Amino acid sequence: VNPWREIAVSPHTDTIYVHSFVQSTWGSTSWLESMRADTYATVHPRTVLTSTDSGMALLPPPGAPRHVRAQASGHNVTVNWTNIGAASEFVIDIGLSAGRTDLSVAVTGGNAHTAFANVPSGTYCVRVRGRNVIGTGRTSQQIAVTVP
Repeated sequence: VNPWREIAVSPHTDTIYVHSFVQSTWGSTSWLESMRADTYATVHPRTVLTSTDSGMALLPPPGAPRHVRAQASGHNVTVNWTNIGAASEFVIDIGLSAGRTDLSVAVTGGNAHTAFANVPSGTYCVRVRGRNVIGTGRTSQQIAVTVP
């Protein structure tokens, strides 16, 4: 009997669900016996699941960054945020109007801040997303910054 698992991560809540199966072999006949869908188990991030063959570590994409702040000083703009979920890098999405992404800028090294120089006058909508080896997380709440 060899257990194996199906793993699903909710893109809306970052909740991890594990569905266990048992594969049995008898002579030349094999069959899969599946648990009902209501037996999916919720697993907390960074939990190590073990089976008879090996273990696997689960790490979801990072959560949406929080406390995003942007400040303009002349034509220089600084953006700061709080890292949620141990992101190793970030993406700053900048739009010319609400909900748009006209420019995406990668911020490497896990720094929870960045600065832009010589930004043209205007109002910009800013969102931040965290990334890690698993993938890109949800975006932060959008904020607006006006450059005079």
